Amino acid sequence: MENPLVILDADGVFLDERCYWDTALRTALSLNRLPVPAGDAWRALTETAFGRLGLQRVTKSRGCNSNHDLAAVLFVAMQDRVTWETTERALRDADWGLAVSTMVYACDVQRRFGKAMDDLTDPIEAFGVRRDGAAFSVVCATFQSFLESSHLAAAEVSDMFCGGVDAVRDALTTLRDMGCTLVVCTGRDEAELMRPLDAVGLGDAFATDRTVTADVVESAEVQTSVGPLGKPHWFPVVCATFGREAAMRALRDGELSNDMNRRVVYVGDGVSDFAAVRRARAIGLDVAFVLVRSGATGDADREMIADQSFTLGVVDALTEVPMLLASVEVAS
Repeated sequence: MENPLVILDADGVFLDERCYWDTALRTALSLNRLPVPAGDAWRALTETAFGRLGLQRVTKSRGCNSNHDLAAVLFVAMQDRVTWETTERALRDADWGLAVSTMVYACDVQRRFGKAMDDLTDPIEAFGVRRDGAAFSVVCATFQSFLESSHLAAAEVSDMFCGGVDAVRDALTTLRDMGCTLVVCTGRDEAELMRPLDAVGLGDAFATDRTVTADVVESAEVQTSVGPLGKPHWFPVVCATFGREAAMRALRDGELSNDMNRRVVYVGDGVSDFAAVRRARAIGLDVAFVLVRSGATGDADREMIADQSFTLGVVDALTEVPMLLASVEVAS
């Protein structure tokens, strides 16, 4: 039997997403002309937002996979006058808890006024935000400008890996020694994915011909005029499993061909990862799921995911995945 395929989401699984969350917050504050603290004050604000209060889960738990989504939802939600005034006052008073809780509440209210969701709806539309709208384009451009000029430019590569480079390298090596083929499936651009991997010599740890990034998804959307095709759609999972052309055929047919099957395990940290796997299973792919605990999921989400029959387990880090797969006899 063919060796098992292990598909890894990047952010929250082996890459630390914190600098991207920080950039989303900076983008939303700046575009709304709200105070952006500096130095220790900025670190205190972001630790409150993403370390204690889980601001990222506002969008992550609703299936919005991109950090651009978090920035766009924050940007729109904070334009409400009362929200803006409360946030502005809290930031000036260094009341980080009030500032962040106001943002969380505003995003939840914004979602109630957004479009009702179904399986065919882009999750961000539930917040009243359109991915093809002018506001979203401005948010994305501002986000990338901040990211490239500050966070990524100043980041140490060793700080960009969950648990450190050595821990990630050891886990990937162990999985490959177990006979697993490794593939990355991420909503991040290829350049952003490969920069840290190549810098530490891990670029060749994966089957790069099936790496799925935002570039691959966007190309498929342009070619087919169908979209959005990013997670939580099944397309990235099928693309990572069988390649782009096979995934395009499945997109055309609405199902997998009879000869398309293999042992697959998807390792992710978010609801959008889980939803993509569930939808891939619905069209015929026999794929199991492993959840890595991270700030992207809350307790309720983790319990829901853990209860599913195709979930192999919930782990604290990528380093625990080889032992889990060995225990359930997934690897050869």
